This record gives sequence, structure tokens and C-alpha cells, in this order.
Amino acid sequence: MKKIALLFFIVCNLHAQEWVNIEPQFNPPGEYSLYHAAMGDENNLWFVDYESGRIFHTSDGGYNWIMQHDSIVPIPEYWDIFFVNSQTGWVLASTDSSTFILKTTDVGENWEKIETPYFHKIYFQNENNGTAAGPPGIYQTNDGGLTWQKAVYNEEEIPNGIEWVEQIVFVNDQKRLIILQPGNNFEGWCIIMESDDCGLSWSKKTLNIGLVLPINIFAVDSLKIYMVNHFGFFTSTDGGYNWTFKPGVAIRSIYFADAYNGWGVGGFSSPGTSNSGIFQTTDAGNGWEKKEACSHDWIKLCFKKNINKLYILGFIEKIYIADISTGKKEENNFPTDFMLYQNYPNPFNPSTLIRFDIDKPDYYTLKLYDLLGKEVCCLLNSNLVPNTYELSVDGNNLASGIYFVVIRNSISSKAIKIMLQK
Repeated sequence: MKKIALLFFIVCNLHAQEWVNIEPQFNPPGEYSLYHAAMGDENNLWFVDYESGRIFHTSDGGYNWIMQHDSIVPIPEYWDIFFVNSQTGWVLASTDSSTFILKTTDVGENWEKIETPYFHKIYFQNENNGTAAGPPGIYQTNDGGLTWQKAVYNEEEIPNGIEWVEQIVFVNDQKRLIILQPGNNFEGWCIIMESDDCGLSWSKKTLNIGLVLPINIFAVDSLKIYMVNHFGFFTSTDGGYNWTFKPGVAIRSIYFADAYNGWGVGGFSSPGTSNSGIFQTTDAGNGWEKKEACSHDWIKLCFKKNINKLYILGFIEKIYIADISTGKKEENNFPTDFMLYQNYPNPFNPSTLIRFDIDKPDYYTLKLYDLLGKEVCCLLNSNLVPNTYELSVDGNNLASGIYFVVIRNSISSKAIKIMLQK
């Protein structure tokens, strides 16, 4: 696998207004955990309390919560909750004898119980299309969760089956990721399964980083993916094949407004100490500034992409809310021509940088060819927007010699000649 590093040369300052903390009011009154929560839109949120089994809803941005569904006897374990909009949502739960989904299509006024396989996580693209995963495998629905079909994948790629599913991520309309832990796993390593056909089929992306299972993952786009766990922050610029570890702050939940600007919350405190808080980065996770301290590690960011409002919920007495907005761009001179620049250094050993300008949105491929015109590898195939990009090519697995780098869009192409000299 060739090592690729794709960087975006644009700086955009996103800022969060001061975090406002509110004391939510519940009907009926009580002490509840808001950790299992989901956002329908900027004002409509739901949570399910893991102790009482009650489902609550707010329509005023977290100030007042009304119980919509009372507990079931026996009280089940609640695994996940997801809302695709302010009308339709699903709550995943299980008892000793069954696993089921509670589904609503009317803002939570009514809930339909649907028996399912033993899932850990669910995620829906719209009211009909969704993905779920758990010990029985990876499943797909096209009727809003009423029926589930097992997806196509090689079960031998998941040693000893699925022990736990940490997260399902929808990168775009086609691409999805599932982060899971295989069975009998004493080393703490994990597997990422990837689908490029809306969840119909899946293949394994190796992620044996020798550390504990990732706690949270966020996809900025199909190439730029961020991940956090107990030890620090991880960055991938090639869709999750290769990762760069950045030790430091250990947080539980992350959200990024773009490739540079993000927020993280939570922590992993030792007995007698607490490092939990609200953190912000403006340099793609290289540095994190602690904005506020929090009283409990188990908190999470609740958000929806394209909605400029963030919530912090969890095992805390208050709810934190912030609006995020786009500030003035410090660099906004986008390229006016489609250009592929000569690599540097050239000749190179073992790596070289390739820089190119994109002047209009399109689907682009960047491929490496030998002197006979045979394709050696595909370095990039993705939809790109106007910008200047830089890509690092690792030649450790290539033979010395001359190669051609060719970038293509739907109507034209550019090429350069490069030389690997070992």
C-alpha cells in the first residue's frame, strides 16, 4: 500500500460562541442520564435514560424535556438512538430474550416496536435506508427498519466474529465505515469495514494500531478522517488506510466543521483526578485548547452536519450549547487553472511531494504509470473542489526508474515525469 498524504492549502477560521450551560427541566422531574441522545434538528433532541428506560424529547433546544415513552418491563439495555430529522427516529434496545427497535415517524408521539437481530449500533441515511451491526453481522434495511437483510462481506475478515461495534459512520451518500472489535480480542485492536455501495457489500480496511479500540471517529470527507481513543488523536488522509498518531489530549467525542477546526469533549480520568472538559483545535488536531472543565468523563457532542449548533450531553447536570459559524477566510485565492507541478525532490528516494491545482469541482484520478504505460497504482480517485493540493508518494515498494504521474478529470489531463533513484 502506497503512503499518501493529502493536504488542503486553505485556512478558514471557524469560531464557537461562548458555551452556554443550561439546567434542563424534566417532566416528570428526576435525575436522568442524557448520554444516549440524538439530534433531529437544531432545536429537537431526544434521549433515552439508561436506568429508567424513559424516552424524553425537547423542542426548545434542551431547556425543557417531556417524557414521550415510559419504561418497558423488564427495563432493557439501550444501545443506540438515531434521528434522521425532526420527525423520524429509532431507539435500539435489548432484553435477555429479545432485541428490538422503537421507531417513531411523528416526532415521538407514537413508537412502534420492531424485533431485530442483536445489533449494537444503527445509522440511517434517510427515512428508509439504514445500516446496523452487531454480533450476528452487518445488516441493511431499505424500508425504515421494518426488515433487515444481511450485507455481503467475507466473514473470515472478522476473526471470531463481532464482539462489539463502536460506531457506524456515513462518509457520503455511497461510502460507509463500521468500526468494530473482533471476538476473543485481548490486544485491543480493531477493524474498519468499508462499503462504497450504500451498505450492500463490505470489505476490510486494516487498522491494527496496537492500541485500544477507537472511542470516536469523524469523517471530514472521503479522505480526511479523524479518530480519538484513550491515548490521543489519529489522522488519516487516505480514507483510513494509513494513520498518524498524535499523543496528547484524550477525549471521547469529536466534531470537525472542516479539516482544521474542531471540538472535542470528555476525558479518561484516573481515580482522584479529572481531565474531562471541552476542547478546541484550529490546526487539524495538532494542538487542543481546553475551553472549560467538566465534572464527568462520560459526555459527548451531539450534532448534525450542516447545522451550526453543537450540544454537549451526558452524565452531567447541565447541558452545554454553542453556535458555530464561519469567519472570514484568511486565504480565498483559489486556483484559476488546472495545473500539475513538477514533483520535489526529483530524483527522489524514498518519497516525493506532488502538488496540483484544481480550478473547478469534478471527479479526479491521479495515477502512477511505468515507462511502458502500465498502471502501477492509483494515488487518488475522489471528487475535489477548487484548491491547491499536495500529495506525498512513498517509493519504498517501487523499483528504481522513471515513472509518469497523470491526473485526469472529466475533460482533460496533465502529466509529469518523475524519477526514483535508490
